[in-house]
Amino acid sequence: MADKSPAPKEQEQQDKSAKDKPDTNPQDSEPSNIRMRAGDYMVHIFIEQGRALMPPGGADTSDPVIVVTAFSTQKSTKPLNDVGGSSIVYWGEHIYIEGKNIQPDDFKDQRITIEVRDHNKLWKDALLGVHEIDMVYIYSQKDHAIIHRWVVLSNPEDQHFDVVRGYIKIGVSVLYEEDKAVDLAIREDMSQKDKEMLLPPHVKPVTVQLITQILKAENLPVMDRGGTLDAYCVARFAGAESKTSTIVADKATLTAYWYEEIYLPILVPCVTNTMSLTFWDWDSTSADDLVGSVVFNFDKIRRGLYKDYFWANIYGAPPLAEGDAAEYMNHVPQFASNWRGRVLLRQWVEEGASETYKKTQRIAEANIDVKIRDNFEVGQEYEIRAQVMSGNALPFKKGKYSVVISWSGAESISSLQQTENASVDWYETLRRQICMIPNLAEKDLPDVFVYLVYDEKRICYARIKPNKCMDINGRAEWIPLIPDKSIGKVKENWKAGFVRIRIYIGPFDSDNDDLKAGHWDQKLIKPKMEDWVLLTHVFQARDLPAADGVGLSDPYLVIYCAGVEINTKNKPREQTLNPRWYETFPLQIRTPSIEDAPPVLVSLFDYDVLSKDDMMGRALIDLSDASMNTDLAPRPKWYPINLGTPDSEKGAILCSFTLARPSSVPRFNITPKFVDKTVEINILGLRGLKPAVGFLPVNKAFVRVDLNSLDLPEVSQGIKFLQTQPFEGGSDPNINSTLSFRCKIPEDPLYAPVLTCTVCDNLFAGLSQPLIGTFSIDLGKYSEMKKSLKSQFFSSQFMKVTTTLTNPLNLDIEEEKIPQSKTQMSPLPPQSTKQKPELEVLLPPGMSSSKITDEAGNFESVDLSHDTDIDKKPSEQPSKVYEDLSKVEIPFEEAVSNSKIVLMPQYKESKTKKLIEIYPPNPDNYLAIGYNREPDDGKKHYRYYIHEELEKIPIFEKSAFEEFNILRGASRGVDELPTLHTTHQEKDGQKSTVECVGKFKALIRVIDYPPKWQPFGFLTGLMGSKDFPDDNSDFESIARTLLVKTQCVVRVYIIDAFDLEQKDSFSKSDPYFKVKLGGRSINNREEHQEDVCDPKFFKCHDFETTIPGQSLLKISMWDYNKVFPDSKIGTTIIDIEDRFFNKSWRGLKEVPVETRALYLPASRRPQGYVRMWVEIHHNTVIPDQVDISPRPPAKFEARLIIWRCEDVENMDFEGVSDLFVRAWVNQEKDKETDTHYRCVRGKGSWNWRMKFPISLPQAENTVTIQIWDRDVFSRNDFIAETSFEFNEIATMALEENQRVKKKGSSENWKERVMNTENEKFWVTCKKRDKKGGFEDGGKVLISFELVPEMRAQACPVGEGRDDPNIDPKLPPPIGRFEWSLNPLKMISQLCGPEFKAKICLLICCALCCLLLIFVFPMFFSSVMSNLITK
Repeated sequence: MADKSPAPKEQEQQDKSAKDKPDTNPQDSEPSNIRMRAGDYMVHIFIEQGRALMPPGGADTSDPVIVVTAFSTQKSTKPLNDVGGSSIVYWGEHIYIEGKNIQPDDFKDQRITIEVRDHNKLWKDALLGVHEIDMVYIYSQKDHAIIHRWVVLSNPEDQHFDVVRGYIKIGVSVLYEEDKAVDLAIREDMSQKDKEMLLPPHVKPVTVQLITQILKAENLPVMDRGGTLDAYCVARFAGAESKTSTIVADKATLTAYWYEEIYLPILVPCVTNTMSLTFWDWDSTSADDLVGSVVFNFDKIRRGLYKDYFWANIYGAPPLAEGDAAEYMNHVPQFASNWRGRVLLRQWVEEGASETYKKTQRIAEANIDVKIRDNFEVGQEYEIRAQVMSGNALPFKKGKYSVVISWSGAESISSLQQTENASVDWYETLRRQICMIPNLAEKDLPDVFVYLVYDEKRICYARIKPNKCMDINGRAEWIPLIPDKSIGKVKENWKAGFVRIRIYIGPFDSDNDDLKAGHWDQKLIKPKMEDWVLLTHVFQARDLPAADGVGLSDPYLVIYCAGVEINTKNKPREQTLNPRWYETFPLQIRTPSIEDAPPVLVSLFDYDVLSKDDMMGRALIDLSDASMNTDLAPRPKWYPINLGTPDSEKGAILCSFTLARPSSVPRFNITPKFVDKTVEINILGLRGLKPAVGFLPVNKAFVRVDLNSLDLPEVSQGIKFLQTQPFEGGSDPNINSTLSFRCKIPEDPLYAPVLTCTVCDNLFAGLSQPLIGTFSIDLGKYSEMKKSLKSQFFSSQFMKVTTTLTNPLNLDIEEEKIPQSKTQMSPLPPQSTKQKPELEVLLPPGMSSSKITDEAGNFESVDLSHDTDIDKKPSEQPSKVYEDLSKVEIPFEEAVSNSKIVLMPQYKESKTKKLIEIYPPNPDNYLAIGYNREPDDGKKHYRYYIHEELEKIPIFEKSAFEEFNILRGASRGVDELPTLHTTHQEKDGQKSTVECVGKFKALIRVIDYPPKWQPFGFLTGLMGSKDFPDDNSDFESIARTLLVKTQCVVRVYIIDAFDLEQKDSFSKSDPYFKVKLGGRSINNREEHQEDVCDPKFFKCHDFETTIPGQSLLKISMWDYNKVFPDSKIGTTIIDIEDRFFNKSWRGLKEVPVETRALYLPASRRPQGYVRMWVEIHHNTVIPDQVDISPRPPAKFEARLIIWRCEDVENMDFEGVSDLFVRAWVNQEKDKETDTHYRCVRGKGSWNWRMKFPISLPQAENTVTIQIWDRDVFSRNDFIAETSFEFNEIATMALEENQRVKKKGSSENWKERVMNTENEKFWVTCKKRDKKGGFEDGGKVLISFELVPEMRAQACPVGEGRDDPNIDPKLPPPIGRFEWSLNPLKMISQLCGPEFKAKICLLICCALCCLLLIFVFPMFFSSVMSNLITK
């Protein structure tokens, strides 16, 4: 049972074969390149619009409301009123649903359900349609989002499930707490509009039939007292589900026979890809019990990989287990702890079926039971052999253990053995089991389960793939166990332990049963143990989790191997997260051989006096890592520390191991070589400190450095601590002090120590100095010298440097020129670069200063002013060659190097000799800032847009200062700590109170003591250049700069915010912002915006500050409340000093727009995002602010004229209709025409004008027109409707501020033949037929135009046909009902042509009857007289 990874070729063959065989692994539905992480996730759904929403129950209209379900949480939009079946409706609403502490395996089964319901105030809402989306599908998309996509709605509960119920346009994002922000409402590229859809609304989706035949299931577990179970199966996919009948399983074989097939209608394409079969035990008096489940990939089903009969294994929790853990195992088979049987089935998809169904029926195939019996109740016998050797590090140190090996319904049990210090020896060969594997089941053999039994409970288990047990000569291996959380006896993963077992699975041949192969015939006896001394060389540990409330721990070691342990509990390392031992610990162990020895467990615990010691983590080391060389101590390695799972990894321990015989145990000096070093910490200050005592603000914080953390254990120096003076008060004190001390540091960076530092507050004149938090400095990061790199640069560039020094004016040397962009998308020109090279590092972008400092800190006059083209009119620019960047993706590095951070718009003359903008840059890369008051005034520009913080861009990741998070709180043993701090759950599932209580900023370097002489020391000023990178040069340069106070103006441009968290219970937040820098703050509360999650601000504010000084720029979003205190939505913090001293920032000629996440201390997940940019200017020369104000809404009057209609269906039995038209524009209140009573032949006439006041721009512009039949004594009848967009003329009217008319298909047939459009045009109305499709419901002749408000007021027109009836003049309608004293005329008007024909026919029939009545007596008498005469 060798657990070895296959060779690359073998792996390739396995992957290829895996694609062609049925696979029930639930991970099939997850893209292979997606890595989920544990933590908080946010689902954001932007509901844009809907169309063709089919009213339920044959109704004419509906009041649709959208309900979104995710993470077991429901949220809904507002309902709309009286929406017809062919309307276009707009919501424009954002819905946010948060998933807390989602584990990767939980995420794979999560879905987003979008339901459209018909809102009812009194009764339950009726379902219009539903659409399901897998979260994994969304997370696998670019930026973890889909934007501007249409989805199709279906109703799987309705008998006409194949009918499309409508379409909704949405954007969906699923973001992890650390993912980039995505703006789902970003401007849509009109050229690509509605092209990338989940399903276009103009394409009818295809309904396919998913057929699953469930024949039989065998080896099911006993679930009832009667020794059997009442089994049924539920098939579910994309919201549709159906189940089989309930069958009582056979008591002897626990086999259930169904011979049934389940039909599920599936609307494709579909973004849900996981189809599940769950098996249940029916109970009459209680809830049904879930037995287990199987999941399938729908794409594989559709490709026909499951069309033939196959067996699938059912996995689940232990029988009758309850709780969340059992529920999880039953629904996620890959993490189940029990095999629950196998099911015989087949699945396929019927494409192009004339009819689809949702039903369950018996398989119609004749003699299906005989076929199954003959083919699948026979098979091949397989055997499983098992040997149990030992157990190690078992959960309980006292008691008896046994081991159960279970496979394919067969179980073998070892004897009960007493443990000795959590170690057990069995050395038993378990009873060989013979299992009948039915035909085809050998393609998917079940997994092997190994159970550790304690106190008659299977407390831990291991799950082994059968292909790892196929080697009959395989060696026994140590298998890590997993605690069965559904049992709950062992709760921590690290306590589960290990067992050493040997398993073989293979075909059984009774005629050729050779037990000698693999030596399985030999009696297993406990081997003779060898005595060894395991020398564990422990050097140090680092970055351990905190287990005390102050953020530190008192760690000690526990080393365990083969039932022997040693600990250092009597000598814990106090108050440190980076303990050092440099000590060798011997363990006398006994093992049969080195190859068969159990792993070494090096555990770290936190020592507590009054409570139970807390487990901090453990390292798992294979004994093969131990050295057998007793002459030299092995070089150590860093081993990660965790709590039994990779997700819980925190910290590492440096150690090595030596194995020696007891008779010759060597002694090693494991102390590395130390050298004298000088550590310099130039402290800038502390930022964002939180109080040490909750009710008191930070007074005067100071930093204390623990020098003992650098010394070897038991070695103490005279000075134990160094600390700064508590001088400046507040939460952002500047310290501006240098701590310099000499110490001994290992020459080898592998052993580099970690310096422990604490931050304390000085309260009550120093009588109280409570701890604020702690941080650690890894000195190894600063002690590694780059001598080879420097020498390489020096040797290759020496001549260049010499030339530069001898010719400082560069008279004969050509300077390297920055490449300029040739594009005519005019970027802003770069700043002047006339400053001295050595002083260039002091200036941030946009710092339009006339003075900079020299090396002595004195100001020198330098002209840094520069012209900008941002206000230059296009007419003043040189002739342009237009460049289309509308679809070009420009990386940020390219935008910087080509000076494309800011682009000016391009204009071209239209046919009317007006300037119109062409080729706007890609909206994914650029935001439009400002607007032109005149088409050529140059006020508008485009600015590069980054979808995350500027500090996260690779070229900005390196800060000029070292920054350390100051932490407080514990992440181990939280339940036993008395704490008032907020508890949260970390990614590894552990409770934690750890929080960041501030930041420490400093320059740090480690240099030789005494300093070595440097040749060419006079080149120090050049060593900071790009040709000679030198950290010391930067250190000196910045250190000198910190001695000078620079007066600056920080300019903050706030554009907008989006995805803001909802703070009000029943509505969106009412956001406003606050900006604070130092002692000055800006409050935007008076301009708060109501009920929006994406407010637009477009504000600019200036703040004066001193650098170094109070440098934390805080931008906060708040929710306005009238009665209660305002609620904070979130805050983002920008450190101005980091940007001021950052080389990359100083290299920017213009600053891009960045997207910054807003956070609250109680959550790791962003509470929203703000788009903004920041500039830093010297206060002597401050440029004018860029006008970023948006175009104010323009008032227009939308004029809609309803002329007449044709081909409208008659709604009254008389063959006439009382027609009127209802219409509305955008979200304005609807209006109606007058009523054309007694309209015949579907030809109505109105000549009616409607006026709608609207504001532009709008995201979408739509006119909706409905035709109705008016009834006096009943509800009006809806006939048909249409909607059309007018975005194009809206844009034209807005930009040109002129009257614009919409044109369409003319009423004149000659113009229609010539494809000539007219101001009076026809629109076709649609209605739903009985099958849910669309059919024509008539057409309406209309006119539509947009008129600027000022022009509308100057030249008003009347509503309807009222005065002033001009532009155009509307004549009275024709064909209207007229009162008359002529009854025939009245009848003619009251009745339609068909009804009049019927009346005429009735009159003729009546006259004929009268004629017969009068003529018949005469005829009868004539006949009688003739008879008498004869």
